Amino acid sequence: MERINSKLFSWASILDDKTREQALTTARLSIIYPHLALMPDAHLGLGATVGSVIPTLGAVIPAAVGVDIGCGMIAVRTHYAVKDLRVMYPALRDDHLRYLEKWGLIQSVAGRYSFADLTLLKHAASEIDKGVTLPALLRTLDAQRQGQLAFDFQPARSERVPARVVSLPVAGPPAPTLFPGPHAQEMQAASHALAAKYFLEGAELDDGEDRDLTAAATAYRRAALFDPLLVPAVVNLANIYYERDELVEAEALYEKAIRIDRDCFEAYFNLGNIHHDLGRYSEALAAYGEALTINPAYPEAHFYLAVTLEKLGRSPEARPHWKEYRRLAPDGEFVALAAEFSDN
Repeated sequence: MERINSKLFSWASILDDKTREQALTTARLSIIYPHLALMPDAHLGLGATVGSVIPTLGAVIPAAVGVDIGCGMIAVRTHYAVKDLRVMYPALRDDHLRYLEKWGLIQSVAGRYSFADLTLLKHAASEIDKGVTLPALLRTLDAQRQGQLAFDFQPARSERVPARVVSLPVAGPPAPTLFPGPHAQEMQAASHALAAKYFLEGAELDDGEDRDLTAAATAYRRAALFDPLLVPAVVNLANIYYERDELVEAEALYEKAIRIDRDCFEAYFNLGNIHHDLGRYSEALAAYGEALTINPAYPEAHFYLAVTLEKLGRSPEARPHWKEYRRLAPDGEFVALAAEFSDN
């Protein structure tokens, strides 16, 4: 391999002067990243060097694909680890990446970021280098993203863990039955016992590092079959749909849980997450507000309510919730972000 310069590497078997000059001209383009590479068969082409690999950032060069298209050409989606991003954009810290992801602006897969995220990350690093504060940067990037979503109607889904129900409520007096008889109460008690059994099985399968979501969903369905009013089973089944990105099914189940129990905090909070993911910010505000009415001490609800208010441009209303998140979760993952927003 010959390193011609920092932007041009060559594995060419024979490299004539005209081919070298053509490759150097392309390599000088600002959109080339990290460098242009010449393969063993590199030779002079019409507009672009044949036998070259031309990675670009945020742009496509038509002349590089329009002449020999179909002749050994391939489009490849590349992914970048955090260590790669540190080299590319030294201004970006790990917490910046977490905040951008929490805001729904980028999305990692197994700790790696797609080529599509690089344009936004490059812009973010440039703004941070200029001294732009993180709150201002997040607001600007989100406003730009929302403008794009008006055209493509495909909001990015942010990653978050839904609130789970981990215990059953204390059993109340038996409900009236449509078929009264000498054994009605015994049958009802048996149904409740089976529902509790299947719920606890589902909760166990739905916990830990080796979670079995398919088996857990089956157990929750059985629990709801024996007791259709068992809200914990409905909510946790909805959570599994949410994690699978099956939002329509999850939304219907959360709404069912709310119809059964108007004081179900988990259903309101998780429904707010769905509205937020789908860009229904007004509905998200209402759901988060209901959740906080039921449980005002849940820090994540304050966090996402504040994020939603910021996205609606209602920063003064968001500030008390940033502060409350800091108070309730002084060691929380996003306390530094909350501090920046509550102080700006």
